[in-house]
Amino acid sequence: MIFTKQNIWKMFLYFVLPLLSAMIPFIVYPTITSLYGSKVIIAVGVAQSIGGACAVIGELGWGVIGPQLIAGLDDTKRKFWYGKSLSSRLIISFFCVQISVFICWLLIDEFLLSAIVMTIAITCGALLPNWYLIGLNKPEYILYFIVIPKLILCGVSIVLIRIYGGLIFYSLALLLSFLVSMFLASYFLKVPLIPKRNDYNGLKLLFKEHYQLVLGRVISTFYTSLPITLIGFVNPAAVAVFAGIERLFRMALSVLSGFPSRLQSWIGTASVDTRAKRIKISIIVNFVVGIVSMIGFAITCYFISPYIYSNTIHISLEYCFLAGAIVSIICMSRGYGLALVAIGISKKISIANAASAVVGVLAICFFGYFYGVWGGLLGEMLAEMTGLLVQYYYYNKHVKKEVRNL
Repeated sequence: MIFTKQNIWKMFLYFVLPLLSAMIPFIVYPTITSLYGSKVIIAVGVAQSIGGACAVIGELGWGVIGPQLIAGLDDTKRKFWYGKSLSSRLIISFFCVQISVFICWLLIDEFLLSAIVMTIAITCGALLPNWYLIGLNKPEYILYFIVIPKLILCGVSIVLIRIYGGLIFYSLALLLSFLVSMFLASYFLKVPLIPKRNDYNGLKLLFKEHYQLVLGRVISTFYTSLPITLIGFVNPAAVAVFAGIERLFRMALSVLSGFPSRLQSWIGTASVDTRAKRIKISIIVNFVVGIVSMIGFAITCYFISPYIYSNTIHISLEYCFLAGAIVSIICMSRGYGLALVAIGISKKISIANAASAVVGVLAICFFGYFYGVWGGLLGEMLAEMTGLLVQYYYYNKHVKKEVRNL
């Protein structure tokens, strides 16, 4: 049963950990916006957008397939896959860091150095062992190795910003927290900090197996991680408000990721007889979470945004509900994404991502150009709805096929 005492505790941790991570901007944003105004929101928003996009690429899809892959393996095999994951992600992340720095240099005028350091730190986040810890079903390790160091260092950076001034302290805190997390994970989990030579063996085959999933992730990046950049190109006047609400609903999605994170290992350890039932339960759970989160986010966002951004930008209730609808759709989509991985057709996620990307880029640019913030949010909603429908189609097709084979 999913509602055992242990599972409820694990679910609680998976929910609380992203919440703690999401608290960091609540501490940082009021400080930096009160000192530098809305212009800092643009620099931070673009840097985080680019870094997040490159991190998605550098992750190589391990966050999607990794947890279920290692959930039922012994320690030796788990560490084997950890080494392969680290080596493959290190190669790709090396190039992603250079790309992210170059794009920041092109797009950002003010706070350039801080933005570059920030985007490097976020891009390097692709190397963090979150997926491995989720597969181990050890959310407490995520707390000890990743969340707490980040909270402490970013808290210190706020003090330094207030005393000395300079966004660079926040950027350096993000970079240092990444390094600390990697050292802690390596020491306590007995996994390599730097890949061993034999971890690079067979990577050509690994890249070949992952390319379709990675390609889908790369494509999806253009509408999930780069909307702020796209709006910056087509409607610069709308960037500050759009970036403000984008950061908020991405924070909300980070908090809500606790549900699919817990369900990944739960599905991955299921027997053949119980897997189908668990998949259906996970879809229902994510659907309910999506409905509740839409209303919860819209109301919360409307009341807390003035505090977070020190009243430098105004986010209307209409924008909040539109963003809430996006959050809801993404939550539902996560449920079907888990299902496609569990039934062995994870490559279909790439098709959903590609469809979403086509709709997303065109819709965000078109509607964003004519309708600003409202249009950009509408474009994102249409993109996510497209991805959800495609995933539902392939899942439903698989279920019907299984029924016919009985």
